[in-house]
Amino acid sequence: MIKLTACTALIAAINPCSSLSAQVEEQVPIAIVNGEEIDVEQYKDFLYLSIGSGDLPRIIDSVLITQAANKYKIELAEEDISLRVNNAWLDLLAGANEKDFLSEYEPFGFNKELTLAALRATAITQVKLEKYVVATRVVTDDLLQREFHSKYGFNGVKREVAHIMIMPHHIHAEALRSDAEISFEEAKLVAAERARQCLQELEEGASFTAMVAKYSHDPASNNNQGVLPTYRPGMYGEDFKKMVENLDAPHTATSSIESGAGVHIVRVNSMIVTKLRDVREALSREILNSPANIGEIKQTILELRAAAEISYPLSELAE
Repeated sequence: MIKLTACTALIAAINPCSSLSAQVEEQVPIAIVNGEEIDVEQYKDFLYLSIGSGDLPRIIDSVLITQAANKYKIELAEEDISLRVNNAWLDLLAGANEKDFLSEYEPFGFNKELTLAALRATAITQVKLEKYVVATRVVTDDLLQREFHSKYGFNGVKREVAHIMIMPHHIHAEALRSDAEISFEEAKLVAAERARQCLQELEEGASFTAMVAKYSHDPASNNNQGVLPTYRPGMYGEDFKKMVENLDAPHTATSSIESGAGVHIVRVNSMIVTKLRDVREALSREILNSPANIGEIKQTILELRAAAEISYPLSELAE
C-alpha cells in the first residue's frame, strides 16, 4: 500500500534554506521502501546521476527493482552493462564526432564522465528489471495460446496468401488527376472489369507476378509478388476469409472477391498446419527465455509498486 503526501518537505530536504534543521535532514529518511530507508544524501546522489527527471518515484522504482532482483539473486554481466552504456553514448552523439561533440557542449557544462556514470546507473536498473521479468515469467494457457497463434497462425494454420487488389478509390483518384469526370460507382465498375481482364490473362498463362505489377494497387504486397506480409483471418472480411479457407495450396488464381477495400484475385501459395500439442514444450521454452517486452516491463513496475509498503517520513514530519 502506498501513502502519498505533499512534496513540501521533499523540497525542503534538498534546499539548504529549508526551515527544517540540518540535523533533522540528516536523520530522517526521505522515503522508506519495504523497510529500506532512502536518506537525503542518497536521493541527492540519485538526482546527480539522473538525466531528464528528478522525481522521487524514480528512485523508489529503482530501489524496488533492486530489491526484487536481489530476492531472485539476479546477477549482471559487466559486458551487458558496458554494451548498453556504449550504445546509449553513441545514440547521444547521433553520428557526430566525439571530439567535435564535446568541444561544442563542454562550454555549457556538459561532462562526459558524469554522463557515462548516469548512463551506467540507468543501464544497471534496466538490466535488473528485464532479468527480473524473465525470472518471474509464468507460462499461462492464455499466453501459450497467444504465442501459438502468433507463430503458427490462427489455430495452428499458417497460410501464405497472395492477392491482386484493384481498388475503386484508387481508380477514382486516377480519373480526377486526369481531369476526368467519374463517380465512385463508375470506378467500382471499372475495378470489376479490370479484375475480369486480369483473370482472363491469368487463365491464358500470364504469370501472377506480372499481373500484380500490372493491376494491383496494394503497396503493402506489390513489392513481394502480391504476398500479404501477414495474413490474418478476417482482415478483409468474412467472404475473403472463406475463399482463402476453401483454396488448396499451392493454388493458382481463383475468381475475384470483393471487400470494403476493393476487388481481390486471391492465391494461396502454401499452407502449414501445426498442432499445439506437438510444439507446446518447445514453445514454452521459447516464451520463458525470450527477452522482456515493454508491456511486461510496465506491468512489472506497476505490480512492484502495488505490493510495496512505502512511506515518506520527512514529508509527514513537515505536515
